[in-house]
Amino acid sequence: NENKEDPLSLLLEKTKLPLPKALEKVLNEKTELYKLTPQEAERIVLSKRAFRVKVPATSANLGSGFDCLGLALSLYDTFTFEESDKSELLSFPDLKGGENLVKKAYEALLTYCGMSPLPCIIKEEENQIPLSHGLGSSSASIVAGLLGANEMLNRKLSKRELYELACQLEGHPDNAGACLLGDLVLNIKDEKEGESFFTPYRFDVSSNIGVLVLIPQETVSTSLARASLPSSYPRTSFTFNASRTPLVLTGLREGNLSYLYKGMEDVIHVPYRKKNIEEYSLFDALFQEEHLPFTISGSGSTMIGFYDKREEKKYASFFEKLKKAKKETTRLLFLQVFPVGARSEVI
Repeated sequence: NENKEDPLSLLLEKTKLPLPKALEKVLNEKTELYKLTPQEAERIVLSKRAFRVKVPATSANLGSGFDCLGLALSLYDTFTFEESDKSELLSFPDLKGGENLVKKAYEALLTYCGMSPLPCIIKEEENQIPLSHGLGSSSASIVAGLLGANEMLNRKLSKRELYELACQLEGHPDNAGACLLGDLVLNIKDEKEGESFFTPYRFDVSSNIGVLVLIPQETVSTSLARASLPSSYPRTSFTFNASRTPLVLTGLREGNLSYLYKGMEDVIHVPYRKKNIEEYSLFDALFQEEHLPFTISGSGSTMIGFYDKREEKKYASFFEKLKKAKKETTRLLFLQVFPVGARSEVI
């Protein structure tokens, strides 16, 4: 560099240090100038960043794993976040303004990081996860808002910090953990120095596992689902569930339907909440006939079952039975376990 007044030359002169040979080689390389028109320069400097965030549906509890297990599914909500001079919500048919969980989570992360409000246009691009049906729609919205804000801050928070914040906003970890991390997540509650917090443990799920979800038109309110549970349980109930939860983990990881079938057994929530779902007994009997795992997704009204994808032909008649038995308004979806969790990309 012939300009002796540039910062590097001044630094070398003051310190009397030799210029590294590798750097000297780079500085002596001749490069072509890239000319920008005023319009191109303005576009690059003033362009507003935008991101797309895709979040999966989740199924919590999974039988015996009450309040601690969550599974990510191949059903998604997609949102875009674009820097703007003012905040705006677009294409949200169900939630508006202060009740919008995406917006709430977006603002919560900025507050958590001590940042001033960052105006943003948030748009719901695709909505596949039904509200209030036990498929983690609220967790998906919260995780989406957190990821959108984190992208705006150049990924200031780690996945672990995002998980902790999502749990705080949601109030429980089972859906949030699976939505953020993907596959199967076991969430445990820890305590340190008088403060409690959750820790996620993620497990890969066998690619042989196929997922069936049955989504009734009717919803089950959170208040009804909670009111359906007893205020106390005998010790034997916890022993019953604790002895079966490892079978859910092993069954999903290894694709072992026999283990998973046994792991779906539960005495803490399913016997009480199934009464809120009109078609539960009907579908439960059909799955029992095939000896296939079946339970309530979250607190309902969606129900979830599992099968071996390698034996789809074997189950063809069973699938037809389900289609004929269900109400016309009940949706039957063939899904997969979603392995990677929530994702974001620059647009």
